[in-house]
Amino acid sequence: MKRVQKWMKVRVLPLVNLPRYNLPKLKLELLHAGLMRQRLGILTLAIGIVLAIATVTHYGYTIRQIAVLEASMALPAIQSNLPANNKEVEAVQTAMTHLALPWSHLFAALEAVVTEKVSILSIEPDVSKGTVKIVAESRDVFEMLEYLRALQQQPTLRDVMLTGYDVKIDVTDEPVRFTLNATWVTMP
Repeated sequence: MKRVQKWMKVRVLPLVNLPRYNLPKLKLELLHAGLMRQRLGILTLAIGIVLAIATVTHYGYTIRQIAVLEASMALPAIQSNLPANNKEVEAVQTAMTHLALPWSHLFAALEAVVTEKVSILSIEPDVSKGTVKIVAESRDVFEMLEYLRALQQQPTLRDVMLTGYDVKIDVTDEPVRFTLNATWVTMP
C-alpha cells in the first residue's frame, strides 16, 4: 500500500512567482441587472403606447379626410341633372359605340389568316365608316397577294382592297410594305 500512496501524492505549486497586473476591479451587480431589464421593459411599453395613440389619431384623421372627399365627389352627381353639353353627349355616345362593337370578331378574322410570311404592323379601325385599315409587311409581292386573297375569304371583312405598297430596295431582303382597306361587317 505504500507504493500506491506514493503515486497518489499531489504536488502543489507555489503561486508566489506569478507576475501581478494592475487590473481594475470587476464589479458584478446582479441585483441591478434585473432592475435595468425592468426599466427597459417599461420604456418599451411606453413607446408602444405612444405609437398606438399616434396610429389611432392618424386613423381618425384619415377617416375624416375620406368623408370629406366622398362628400365632394357626391356634388357632381347632384349637378349631373343639369342639361349636358351636346359635344359631351356625342363623345360619350361615340365611346359607348366603340365599346359595344364586337372587336373579337375582327381580331379573330385577322388571326385566322396569320402567316409567318406576313407581319401586321398596324390595325386602324374607323368605326364611323365601318372600315379597317391594315398596314403589313411581307417578303415579296406574291406573299402580299396571297394574304390579300386570304383576307377576302373572311366573312367578317368585305371589299378587301390593296390601297398601296412600297418595295424597300435599300433593305437586303427587299420587303414589301403594303396597306389594305376593308369594310368591317359586324355580325350579331
